[in-house]
Amino acid sequence: MKWISYYNIRMDKYIIHIVNLISLLFIFRGSLPAFKYPFIILYAFTIVNFVLSKRFKVSDIKLFIKSYWLIILLVIVLSVALFSTYKLYLEIVKDLINTSILLSIAFFYSIIINSERQLKTALNNLVDYVILLSTFIAVVWIFDFFSIYLPNSNGIRLIDSQIIDYNFAAIPALFGIVSILLILAGIISKFKQYYLTFLLLLLYLQLFLSTSRRGFIIANAILLLIFILYAVSFFVRKNWISNFARNITPFLLLFVATFLSGYLFVKQTTFDYKTALFKKIGIVNSVGLTNDITEKYLRFIKIFYPDMTISDLFEEVWSPNLDPKNPDSGWGARVHKTIYPLSGKNSNLIPAGVKGYLMNNTCNAYVLGGNSYSYTKVDMGTNLVLDNDTIKSSIFCFVSEDYDGDYVYMVLSVNDGKSTGYANYNLDNKGIWQELNILKPVSSGRVSTYIYFVKIGASSFSNLKGHVIFAFPQFTNISQARRASIGRTGKAPMPEESSLINYSRESTLGYDYQATSLITNPISSLSKISSFSVGDPIRNLAIRLFPEDTTYLSYKSNLRVDPFSNKFGEDRILRWQFASQIFQVEYNWKQRFFGGGFSFLNWYGYYFSHDKTQTDWPHNPFLSILLYSGILGLLIYCFFLYEVFYYYIKYIKEYPLIFIFFLITFYYSFFSGGSPFDPPIMGFFSILPFFIHSVHKRDKVENSDLSKNNI
Repeated sequence: MKWISYYNIRMDKYIIHIVNLISLLFIFRGSLPAFKYPFIILYAFTIVNFVLSKRFKVSDIKLFIKSYWLIILLVIVLSVALFSTYKLYLEIVKDLINTSILLSIAFFYSIIINSERQLKTALNNLVDYVILLSTFIAVVWIFDFFSIYLPNSNGIRLIDSQIIDYNFAAIPALFGIVSILLILAGIISKFKQYYLTFLLLLLYLQLFLSTSRRGFIIANAILLLIFILYAVSFFVRKNWISNFARNITPFLLLFVATFLSGYLFVKQTTFDYKTALFKKIGIVNSVGLTNDITEKYLRFIKIFYPDMTISDLFEEVWSPNLDPKNPDSGWGARVHKTIYPLSGKNSNLIPAGVKGYLMNNTCNAYVLGGNSYSYTKVDMGTNLVLDNDTIKSSIFCFVSEDYDGDYVYMVLSVNDGKSTGYANYNLDNKGIWQELNILKPVSSGRVSTYIYFVKIGASSFSNLKGHVIFAFPQFTNISQARRASIGRTGKAPMPEESSLINYSRESTLGYDYQATSLITNPISSLSKISSFSVGDPIRNLAIRLFPEDTTYLSYKSNLRVDPFSNKFGEDRILRWQFASQIFQVEYNWKQRFFGGGFSFLNWYGYYFSHDKTQTDWPHNPFLSILLYSGILGLLIYCFFLYEVFYYYIKYIKEYPLIFIFFLITFYYSFFSGGSPFDPPIMGFFSILPFFIHSVHKRDKVENSDLSKNNI
C-alpha cells in the first residue's frame, strides 16, 4: 500500500531517535519513575510500527538468536531456577520481564542498524540523549529537593524515594558528566563551553542529592582526574589535553569558588544568619532545609568517620543555638509554620515567649507501612544518661478540633532506636493544650525524644484536615546521685534513631505495635517500605493482579555470620558471608552444582529483617547466581562477562564512552545486583557489546562479499 510505503520512508528518519529514547527512558526510570509513561507509549508505538511495516523476516529472528544465544541461555537458567523454586517470586518475574524488554530493544536495533556507519551515528545520538535526559533528571531532582521549602508548598515530593534505589539513581548523572567531559576535549564555541559548564554543575549537585556513596567516590575520582589533566596541560602539548584544559577552566573556577564560599558560609557565620539568608532567597522552612542538607552530607561523611552522628554533624556544620521556646532555633525540622503568640484553652500553662511548631496538610510525610508519619527529634542536648537514671521528658501539644489524623504522641528512645516510653495526646479531648509527659528509668546511653502525628492509610498529608502544634520541649535527668556525670553539649536534633510505631486501625494504642528502628536495621525498614502500595498506578495494578506469595520454607542448618569479622561492619559484607554459609552449610552437592533456586531470598529477609514475608539477596550478582544456579550457572555467567569485556575492549577505539558507561554500571551492580541483567541499566550495557559485535561482523561479511563481486 502506498500510504505504508510513504509512512516507512518518513519513519526511517526518526526511528533511531525513537529506539534510543525507548532505551534510555527504560533504563533511566530508576532515577525518575515517571519515565515509565513515555516509555510505554513509545515502546507500544514502535512494536506497532515494526508489525505494520513488516520490517523483519524469519531470517532476522534466526540471526538474532545466533548472535545473542549466550544471553538467551542465561535467561533460560534464570527461568529454570525460578520455576524449580517452591513458589513464584514476583521480583524475579519482574527481572525476566525487564530482560525480555531489553532483548526486544536489541532486536529493534538489529533491524534498523546494518552498518558500522549507522552504528556510530546511532551511538553518538544515544550519547546526546544521555546528556539531555541526565540534565532533565538533575533539574527535576534539584527542584524536588528545594520545592517543599518554598512558599505554597504542599509538602509532597515529586520523586518517591521509596521506589527508587538512590545508588542506581545517580548513574545518569555520572553518564552525563563523562559525556560532557569528552566533548570538552574537543574544539567548541564559547557559548557551548559555558553551557556545558552549567550542566556539569547541575549534574554534580544532583549527585550530592542522590546520597550515593558510590557516586561520590566516582565523582571525586573524576574531579581528581580533571585537576591532574589540567596540571599536565602546562607540560604536555597535546591538542586534546590543551582543549580540555581550556574548556574546563570555567567549571574549575566555579567549582572552587562554590566550595570556598560554602566553607566560609558554614564556618564564619551564625546559625541565625544562615537561616535568615535562606529566608531572604525564598526558603520558608530554613531549619528543615538545613536538616535535609545535613542528612545527605552525613552519607558521605560516614565514609571517613563511621561513628559520626547526624546530631554531631548538624552542630558542626550549622552551629545552632537551640532554644526550646523557638522551633526555628534548629529543632523544627519538618515543613511547618511558627506560631506566636499561642492561644487556645490551657495556653496559660505555657511559659511566656514560647513559639509553637504547627504542622498541617503541608507537612512533609514519612511513609511507612502504608501510613504517613510526621516525626521530629526535639532534644536540646546530647542527653547522656547512666544505667537506671530516671528522666522526665515533656512537651505541650494542641490538636485542632477538626483534626482527622489518627494519633499524636511523644516517644522516648535509647541508643538503638527502640521505644522505651511514650505519651499520647488524648484525641477525645481535642481543641485544648495538653502536656505530654514521660517519667521513667532508662538504660545507659543517649536518650532521644521524638514527637509524632500519624495519618493511617495515607501516602501523604495532602488530605489531612486540621493541625497539630507542639511547643516547649523539656528534658530533665532527676537522678540526683548521677546528674554530675551527665554531659550536655548542645547537640542539634536530627531524626537519626527514630522508632516508628507501625499502627493499624485495629491496634490498641500502647500495646499492639511494632517498633521499627531505621538506624539499627535500615535494610528491614527499606524492605518494608517497598512492600506496600504507593502512589504509582502501574505498580499498584501489578500488586493487585499478582499478590505476593508469603509462604516461607525455612533453611535447615544453623546459619550464622560474624558481624565483627570485618572491621568496617558493612551490611554487604555480612550478606556475602551469609551467601557463603548457605552455599557451604545448607546446600548439598547437587544444589552446589546446579543451584538451589530462589528460596534464599526469604532466608535473607528473615535473617536480616526478622520477617518471613520479606525478601533480600546477597547484593552481588556472582553470589546470587551461585545460589540460584550453582557452579554451572556461575561458570556460564563468568563466560558471559568475559565476552562482554572482550567485545568492549575489541571496539574500545570506536566506542570508548560506551565502555566507560558499562564500567560505571558494573561497579554499581557488583555491590547491589541480583541477576545478570539486574538492574535494567546493567542489562542494557551487558547486551550492547553483543549488538556492536554483530553489526561489525555483518558489515565485514558484506564488505567481503562486495569485494569478491567486484573481482
